Amino acid sequence: MGEGFIFVANSSTIERQKNPGEPRPSRQKSDDDWVARILEIRASDEHHVYARVYWMYWPDELPAGTLEGKKYIQGRQPYHGQNELIASNHMDVINVVSVTAQATVNQWDETNEDEVQQALYWRQAFDVRNMELSSAQPRCKCNRPENPDKQLINCTNSECRKWLHDDCLIHEALMKTYARLGTDKPHKPTRVKAEEPEGGQRPLSPSESGAAQTAQQSIDVKPEDQKTIKLSDVEVAGPSANSESQTLTVATGTETKRKGRPRKSEVSEVVNTKPYEGLFTAVINDTSTPVVEIQDLRESVTGGEKSWTEPLRCLLCNADIH
Repeated sequence: MGEGFIFVANSSTIERQKNPGEPRPSRQKSDDDWVARILEIRASDEHHVYARVYWMYWPDELPAGTLEGKKYIQGRQPYHGQNELIASNHMDVINVVSVTAQATVNQWDETNEDEVQQALYWRQAFDVRNMELSSAQPRCKCNRPENPDKQLINCTNSECRKWLHDDCLIHEALMKTYARLGTDKPHKPTRVKAEEPEGGQRPLSPSESGAAQTAQQSIDVKPEDQKTIKLSDVEVAGPSANSESQTLTVATGTETKRKGRPRKSEVSEVVNTKPYEGLFTAVINDTSTPVVEIQDLRESVTGGEKSWTEPLRCLLCNADIH
C-alpha cells in the first residue's frame, strides 16, 4: 500500500462490526471512521506493520479556539460541505490492522469553477501547533466561502463574472421589497409604457462598475523531511490522541487582506438583519432568464398582488443576470 488515504477504525467502527445486520455507511463518506493520509509504512516483521499518518479532520472536529483569519471558530461552518475534510499536520503512528479500507480524497482547487465535488475532498489545512485554519476562497459581496452543496449564480456581465450566493441574492431582493412596501403598502404592478418614438428619452442602463478582483489562494500539505522513527508498541491512534502524538509542519497559505474600506456590516446584515421575516418570502426561479419570485405573506394588506417576480441583479455590479 503506497501513499494515499485510508479509513481507520475507531470505537464506532467496532460497534458497527458487532452488529453486522445494520446497513454499512457509504465508503464515499463515513462519519464513524477516521480518515488519514499515509506518509510511510514500516515493519519490524510480518506481524508488526505500522503506518505514519497525517490525520484528516471532519469540520465538526475543529476544536474551540481555532483561528480562521482574524476570528475564532469551533466546529463545522456554514460553508463546509457534507463530504468535506480538513487536512492537518496532526501526526500519529498506527498499526495497519486498524485500517478498514482505502479512501478517495481529492484536493479541491477553488479556482477551477467547473470542478464538481463528488468524493471526499479538502481545501483547508489546520495547523495543530498554533490552532490556525487556512482561509477558503471568498465569494459574492459578503466574502463568505462557497458551500459546494449549495447553488451559486454567476453574474453574466462580462466585466464582472462573479459568483453570488443564492441566499445573498434573495436577501437583497427582500430588503428592497420591504423598503418599498413596508408593512402596509400593497404591491401594484408597474404599467409597461409604450415605446418612445425616435428622439424620445430612454431609460438609462444600470451602472456596470467592475468588482475588485479577489485574491486567490492554494493550499498544499506535504510531508516534511522524512526521518526514520523508532516504532514502539503503538496500536491504534486517532485525531484525539494525547501527548504521544507528534506534529510536523504543514504548508498553508496566508490570508490575503482585501484592499479598500472595511465592510464590517455586510455579513451581519445577511445573517441578522431580516425585517422582512414573516412579511415576505422569495425563491430564485432559475429559468432561461433567472428571476426572484416574491410572495406577500401580509394578510391584512389588500388591493395588490400577492405574488410577482423581480429581475435578478448582481450584488456587485448591479447588472441584470440573464
